[in-house]
Amino acid sequence: MAVNKEVLTNQNDNNHEDHSYRGALASSLIFVGGGIVLVIALLLVLYMTRV
Repeated sequence: MAVNKEVLTNQNDNNHEDHSYRGALASSLIFVGGGIVLVIALLLVLYMTRV
């Protein structure tokens, strides 16, 4: 019985780790993608307003 509880605990830990990895991936994609879009928009604005 104690072995089953430990296996169950390990599965819960793995689910928690998977969730945190997914959250880190999502936030990284948002910040990196947003940074790239911001730089492109800035370059476009500078190109459009050049004399």
